[in-house]
This record gives sequence, C-alpha cells and structure tokens, in this order.
Amino acid sequence: MAKERALGKGLASLLPPSESAEKRTGLLMLKTEEIGQNPHQPRRSVDEKLMEELAASIKAYGIIQPIVVRKDDEGNYVLVAGARRLEAAKRAGLGEIPARLIEANEHETREMSLIENIQREELSSLDAAHAINELIIKYSLTHEEIAKNIGWSRAKLTNKLRLLKLPRKICTILEAGMLTEGHCRALLGIGDEETMILVAQKAATYGYTVRQVEEIVKKANADPNLKLKGHTRRKEPSILTQAAKEFARTKGFGVKLTERANGVKLQLDGIELNMAEDILRFIEENAEKYFPGNNPDA
Repeated sequence: MAKERALGKGLASLLPPSESAEKRTGLLMLKTEEIGQNPHQPRRSVDEKLMEELAASIKAYGIIQPIVVRKDDEGNYVLVAGARRLEAAKRAGLGEIPARLIEANEHETREMSLIENIQREELSSLDAAHAINELIIKYSLTHEEIAKNIGWSRAKLTNKLRLLKLPRKICTILEAGMLTEGHCRALLGIGDEETMILVAQKAATYGYTVRQVEEIVKKANADPNLKLKGHTRRKEPSILTQAAKEFARTKGFGVKLTERANGVKLQLDGIELNMAEDILRFIEENAEKYFPGNNPDA
C-alpha cells in the first residue's frame, strides 16, 4: 500500500508548478511597510520567544523562503502566507523582503493561510478550529473538501471542530497548555457545563491523564450528584509543578508552587521589585483572559 502524504494537497496543489502558474506568478523584493496584513490570518496568538528567535535568525542569515502575497482590488500588496516571517523581518530591521506574487481571491487566500499554518504546526488547536469553521460558514466548503486539502482525515477535522463547543473557561486552560485536546474531547462528554468546568480545573491543577478524566466523566454521567471535591491529587508532580521547576531552572529564580483543593499558591523568590511590579501589571492587564468572569466589581 502506498504511503499516504502526511500533508495532503497543501500549498503546492493551490499553486501548481505548471507553465500557466509560472506565467501568473513572480518573485520580487517588496518594502515591508508596503505589505498589508492578511485579514484572514488564522493564528490569533504569537509566541514571543519563538518570534524573537526567528528575528535573530533572519538578521543573521536573511530570508530563506519568500513570503507569498497577492494584489487586492486597489492594487495594494496583501499577505497570503508568511506572517511570522514578515513580522520577524520587521523586528530584524529589514526594509525589504523577498515575496512571491500570485493571483488569488479571498477564498484561496484564506485556505492557503490555513494550510501553511497547519503544515508548519503554527496554529493552536482552537485557532485551527476557528479557521476551519470560517471556511465552512463563509465559503460553504464541506468537511470532506477541507480535510482533503489540509491532509487530514474527516474524523480528525470533526474532532477539531468539537473544541468550539467548549466553555470559555476551558478554552483558556487549553490555550495555556494545561490541558490537551484529548482532555477536552473527554470533557465534552459531560452534559452539565458547571461540572465540565470543575473537572477541567481539577485536571489542570492535579495533572490528571486523559484516561483519568475519561473515568471521572463516566462517573459524573452515571451519578449527577457525584462530589468531585474528594478526588485526590496524583503522587507524581503535576504539569504545573513541572512547569514551575523548569521556569526556576531556566530563569534562575526560586519558585515554590503549592497545590491546594481550592487553588494554587505561587511564590517567586529572588526577583527585584520592578520585576514583581511588571508581573502584577501583566496579570492586571490580562485578568479577563486568565480569570474570565471573576470581576469583584461587577
């Protein structure tokens, strides 16, 4: 049996290396400020550390792979693929960047952006789900069509879309990397949203495995009056404790994380006052993202 291509049709299928394709495409140097952002960019968050690393690499070696652009109705250049490269080039101080000019409509642009990000594994699970859902709603594409173009099975695509049914609080935990897709798919088996959120919070705090969450879901569905507060924590370090230790190791700070039934206590030793103020300011500015609905003044 022939091995299935892991990446499906990909960008190559949308930009075939044929004679006609070569006639309608070209490579040119564009000023970075001339390139408009893709309004359909599927990635909603940026890893600052990875972005700085990419900027440093580009500053040292330049752009190896050109970005892809198209012209809009007004003749302006609009980014199709390569958002990270463009942003990193700006941070590296590059005034110009190599770009491949193609002819593409909004539908093709949206699909190309999604495919590139998925192929490069640059999308979070929720970003991918939102992008796929937009293709379905806005362009009336079927699950089969999208799955074929991005190289997924229909089952994988359907499971990704199921994440959109998660409550906002669980989405926040997933985006923070404290739960996996497997955890969240198991949680969707709980009919009561309040119970679902409670199980998710405990799974993240105590580092439950997917199998443990599945067992809790079965018990919760069998007995709606199940008291979840009695679950004991795992003996091995949770993902939170491991993350705290890794942070302490890389940053040189003393980090103490105490897990409790009603929450987590985090203590940082060895940081300066201005750093503590910056951390508190960050928490305050992002309170709604990390603590949705917990507004004492509301």
